[in-house]
Amino acid sequence: MSRTVPQCPVAAAVTTHHPGRCTKQYEITVITPIVGGGVEPYANDPVWVIRPTAVRGHLRFWWRATCGMPCSTPVDLFAREGRIWGTTNGPGGRALASPVEVEVRILNQGSLRNWRDFQNAGYVLFPFRQIPNGQVREGVKFALTLRYPQALHNDVETAVWAWVNFGGIGARTRRGCGALFCHNGGLHPPNEEAGSWFQAQRNARQILSTPTNPHVPWTCLAQAPLFQRRNPPVNAIQAWNMAVALLRDFRQAVGFARDPGTGGPMPGRSRWPEADSIRALAGRTHGPHATPTTLPAATIARQPGFPRADLGLPIVFQFKGENLRATIEPSESFTRMASPIILRPFAYGNGTTAIPMLLILHAPPVSGVDLEWTDDQGNVLGTRQGFPRNTVIDPRLAAYPNSPMWRRTNNGWAREALFQFARSRGYA
Repeated sequence: MSRTVPQCPVAAAVTTHHPGRCTKQYEITVITPIVGGGVEPYANDPVWVIRPTAVRGHLRFWWRATCGMPCSTPVDLFAREGRIWGTTNGPGGRALASPVEVEVRILNQGSLRNWRDFQNAGYVLFPFRQIPNGQVREGVKFALTLRYPQALHNDVETAVWAWVNFGGIGARTRRGCGALFCHNGGLHPPNEEAGSWFQAQRNARQILSTPTNPHVPWTCLAQAPLFQRRNPPVNAIQAWNMAVALLRDFRQAVGFARDPGTGGPMPGRSRWPEADSIRALAGRTHGPHATPTTLPAATIARQPGFPRADLGLPIVFQFKGENLRATIEPSESFTRMASPIILRPFAYGNGTTAIPMLLILHAPPVSGVDLEWTDDQGNVLGTRQGFPRNTVIDPRLAAYPNSPMWRRTNNGWAREALFQFARSRGYA
């Protein structure tokens, strides 16, 4: 047998020009730490720091949230979406490949840091409490190349615009992790006048302010974001901390969402009705917290309240010293409902400064919730399923004394109350 290694054939010439196709390149910096993004939960992949498939998924979502608003039915949406981003159920049940090519090249891999280095954002990094040495990655910079048919230019460019301004990469992007800044001109405002810039961009990109069908079952970028102008200017991490603090205070601030403590650093009882409702349903009729301070004691077991369920599910409760834990999940066989609330830094200019941003996406409210409660060892003590929507959104949930939603919503809707709370904190 011959041991001579044959010559490799000459590589075919690579053609970079494709008639009728566009090639767009973007240089993007990740301005807040990346959480997860690898094959293991909350672990970043050292090889594939940013996966092209993940980028495609984000672009698909933001295309749906913007360019998908004119579609009146899911059938219309999925048909159009499949032609752009690909589908496994195309015409005749066949898979349809996307004509959009996605290429990622890492320019700076950044570095790993312990999540505790970002304690001011600890409210949104709570999953790491179970991973003491958990790490996040900061300082990542990458080049994104997209190739697609010229006819899809507006669709693709709008998806990129929405993603770099309101989305991110990795996990917990709706809480500002993995936020992005694109160095290409025109995709971010030149100064902190972000509100007027957003409206001009919406008009130029022909993004509707209301879906054609207001009852569409997918998430849309309909309501304009709110921004908190800062003087003096702050950097992205500082703006992120401020944005996170808005939601933390809405849900937990002493004197607003919780009673003051009776002594020591621990706050008092929650002014939200979930804890009282869970105790009543679990039959906790004795002890210092047996009498509800939110909804009426005579009816709370029959008409409980879970208004924060509309801000995202599941919600896990731990009642310290009561041997009681509980989880609220959405009904209809789902275990989670993505939060419609986006909090993140909104960078402008050259990306070195940012302002806090709140964006409430147009998303269907939760139709109902289920409740399970256990002891501290995880033994199931009871379950209740099928609580209707009026346990989540109802005027009575904003009408009782000290309700955090008092005079912030007539309908007892937590999203609306959060919007008004942000306005009171200088967001506009």
